[in-house]
Amino acid sequence: MKKNFWVGILVLVASVANGHSALALEGQKCKRAGEARATVQGVFGCLKKGRKGLQWRLIQPAMKTTTTSTTTTTIFVACALGGLCKVGDIGPGGGVVFYVHPNGGTFSSPGSDCGQTCRYLEAAPSPEGGDVQRSGESGNFDDRSSNVRTRIDGADRDEIGSGFQNSIDIAKRSGNTAANTAAVAALDLVSGGKSDWHLPSINELVELQRQKAIVGNFQQARQVGSWIYPAYYWSSTELEPVIFRTCSFSAVYECSNREGGSSKNVQNFVRPVRAF
Repeated sequence: MKKNFWVGILVLVASVANGHSALALEGQKCKRAGEARATVQGVFGCLKKGRKGLQWRLIQPAMKTTTTSTTTTTIFVACALGGLCKVGDIGPGGGVVFYVHPNGGTFSSPGSDCGQTCRYLEAAPSPEGGDVQRSGESGNFDDRSSNVRTRIDGADRDEIGSGFQNSIDIAKRSGNTAANTAAVAALDLVSGGKSDWHLPSINELVELQRQKAIVGNFQQARQVGSWIYPAYYWSSTELEPVIFRTCSFSAVYECSNREGGSSKNVQNFVRPVRAF
C-alpha cells in the first residue's frame, strides 16, 4: 500500500513538472514554503518535497457565502375600509366601534350585510341636536288591543346579533312608523352609505353602554314638564307585552341585561347600531 501510494505521488509530480496536472480550486493557495497546488485522484491538496520524501496535505475548498436581503412591506388597512377594528375605531358606516367579538370569532346578525360572519358592532353618529326620542311602539295605552299593550311575535331575542331581526319584527306591526316608534326610526337611518342600522338588542345595548365614554354624545337626562329624569335608551328586546328593555346612559349607571325596562308608550332615546 505504501509503495503504491508513493508511485502515485511520483507520477503526479512528473505530471505537474510537465505542466499537465496542476489543478486547484479557484481562490485556494498553498501558503507554506515549497508547496505546489495539485490533486490526487480528484482531491485538491498541496504537494511538497521534504526530507522524508514527497508530502501531500489536503486543503478545504473555499466557500462563498451569499447574503440575500428580503424587504417586507406592511400595508395598513383602516377599519372603515375593511381592515381589523378595535373599540374606538371609526367603522365602515362612519360610527364608532363599540364591540369586537371575542377571540377573533364571528356572530350571526340575520338581516345585516355581514349575515353569518359579523365581527363588530358600531354605533351611529349622534345627529345634530342629539339623539331623537321615540316611543317603544305606537298606540293608545288605554286600548288593550293596541301595539303598546300587546306582545310582538319574535321580538324577545336578547343576544348579540339579534337586534336587527327584533327591529324588523317591530316594524312589521301596523301603525309603527319612523315618526312614532324607536325601532322603525333606527331601521330608517342611512348613514355612511349604510342602510342596515337597527335598534340594538338588550345585550348589544349593554355593550354600547359599557363603552359610552368612548362612543360619546349620549343624553344624560330627559325632561318631562318641570321634572328631570335619567335618560334611558331603548333596546329592541321585548320583556312583557307592555315593556321593552332599556338602559340608562347617565354617568353613574351600570346597565345589565337582567334589569327591567320601560312601558312602550314612554318616550326614550334612540341610538342605532349596525353589525359588520
